[in-house]
Amino acid sequence: MNSTITSIANNTGISISEIKDILSNAGIDPEIKGLTHGDEKKLTVHIAELALKNAASMTNSAQQKTAVEEKAKVLWKNDAELRAEFHDKFESYLAYEQAFASGRIRICGTPLK
Repeated sequence: MNSTITSIANNTGISISEIKDILSNAGIDPEIKGLTHGDEKKLTVHIAELALKNAASMTNSAQQKTAVEEKAKVLWKNDAELRAEFHDKFESYLAYEQAFASGRIRICGTPLK
């Protein structure tokens, strides 16, 4: 088993098969090897961000809220710049992610649904 995939699974709470699917869908070889710790951390954050975007498409709002919160926790834990951007206030960041997932806000440059 690829240690990078296992590490990402442990850090994100996403199953190994889901991670491999996310990587394959993004055109990344799921059998990646030899990443530095920093690159592995960046990939972990990227996968969690992709999972957040996927959570936005869920129809069950309770399920969506739980998925958004879980993935937001992973991003928060792994990204010091993100914590600084939100002044170390996870509640503010979570509110932002929930609003983004529900379509109430968007990032400039991204198309409206």
